[in-house]
Amino acid sequence: FGALFVLTVAFLFSMNAKAQTQGPLPLLSWRANTFVPSAYGGRALPTANSEGEVWLALVDGGRTVDLASYPVRWFVNDKFAKGGVGMTNFSIRTADIPGRTTLSVRAEVLNYGSQTLTKGASIPVVSPEVTLVAPYLGSRIGGSFSIEALPYFFNVKDISSLLVSWRVNGVEPGNYADPFLLFIKIPSGTVPGSRIAVNATLKNPSSLFESASAEKNFEYRP
Repeated sequence: FGALFVLTVAFLFSMNAKAQTQGPLPLLSWRANTFVPSAYGGRALPTANSEGEVWLALVDGGRTVDLASYPVRWFVNDKFAKGGVGMTNFSIRTADIPGRTTLSVRAEVLNYGSQTLTKGASIPVVSPEVTLVAPYLGSRIGGSFSIEALPYFFNVKDISSLLVSWRVNGVEPGNYADPFLLFIKIPSGTVPGSRIAVNATLKNPSSLFESASAEKNFEYRP
């Protein structure tokens, strides 16, 4: 990830000639170590009591500066957290109790010429989410079907540790081989136009604050 960040920085400044005359410009990038599906194209976001990393880079005159010999100080929510020579990456952990919606991180590069360079970032702190994915674009279903629960931003490395519970019209279905994939068989005699409400709840047994629910409604139209 760090190499990708440096390449991105180099690309941005090669496309912007004006930046070469602006003087030293520090940049921050970050990531959280929460779970997201492999097909997710966005950034993993931190939740309460989750870990992450922040990277610092410095561009000057259109080139990335090697900060190995410069003192760097890190601040979290305006409080000094850690510092050291060449410390361009920093591990962070959000608060144990949810409620804060952002985490403020700031880096300072000391003694760069006669300057102290500063760069900050506000990192959003979110709650876990679950998305229900069905093979139908709309809400109408014509027969039996499967529906998948996709977890986002849970503080786990392996989603098999999550507890999953399903409800179909308020009733818990029978056993299923894959807890994240539910196969729903429409009973014979079901009246056309009947509403079928499918709910999934995911919980992290290692955290009191990590749970998410989602519901999707369908209309039976054979």
